Amino acid sequence: MEIKTDGLILKRIKYSDSKVILHIFTPEMGRIAAIITIGKTQKSKYKRNISSPLQFVKMVLFKPKTGTLYKIKEIKHAFIYKNIMQAYRRSAVGLYLLEFLDKSLKEDLKQQDLYIFFLKAITFLDTAEKIENIHVYTIVNMTKYFGIYPNLNKGEGQYFDIQKGSLSQNLSQQTFTEPLTNHLKKFLLIEMEDSGNIRMSRMQRTGFLEKMEEYWSCHCVHFSKTKSLKVLQEVIH
Repeated sequence: MEIKTDGLILKRIKYSDSKVILHIFTPEMGRIAAIITIGKTQKSKYKRNISSPLQFVKMVLFKPKTGTLYKIKEIKHAFIYKNIMQAYRRSAVGLYLLEFLDKSLKEDLKQQDLYIFFLKAITFLDTAEKIENIHVYTIVNMTKYFGIYPNLNKGEGQYFDIQKGSLSQNLSQQTFTEPLTNHLKKFLLIEMEDSGNIRMSRMQRTGFLEKMEEYWSCHCVHFSKTKSLKVLQEVIH
C-alpha cells in the first residue's frame, strides 16, 4: 500500500553503507520510521542531503504488512531553505527546536495542527530579521498542542508555578521569578512575528528556557531536557 505524505526529518540513523533509517514527523501519522537507500555517486537517485535532519520533505511510502518500518519509494524537498543551513545562529536555533520536538512527540499520534505550527516556526526562522526569541516563543506556544498550556487565569500572585501550571504568591525553586513570569505572559499574548520585539538579556533568556524545560519535563511524560540548549546559549546573545 502506497501512502503520500509530507514530513519533517527528525533523525537519521545509519543502517548499512547504502541505507539509512529516518525518524520522521508526519501530520497524519505522527512519528514514523522509514528506510531509504542513499547513494554516494552523481548517478544516485537520492543524495545524503535529502535525509538530513530539519528537512521538510514530500514522500511516497510503502506501508509494511508487518512491523512498523516504512519504505521510502519517493522523496523530495518540500522547499529549500534560504538561510538556515548556511547561518550558524539560525541553524543552532533550528536544531534546538528539532531536538525539543523530537523529545516531545508520541508515536503514531495524528498532530496536524502541531505540524503546521512547527512548519511556520521553522520557515519564519529561515527568513526573519530578528531570531533571538523565535525558539522561546515556539516552545511556549507548543504547549497548547500537548494539553499543557499555562493557565495564567488560575491562581493569584506574580510567580508562575511549574508544577501547578498556574500563578502563585510564593517564590520557590519550582516557580518562575516575577520578571520571567512577565515574559511568559508576553509570549502567550503575542504573535510569532512580534517575538523579536520582546527584550530579554542573555541571562534572562537562558533562565527562561531552563524553566520552560522544567515545565515540559513536569507535564509532558515523553519529554526530557535537551542537550543542545548549552550550545544554543553560546551563540544567541
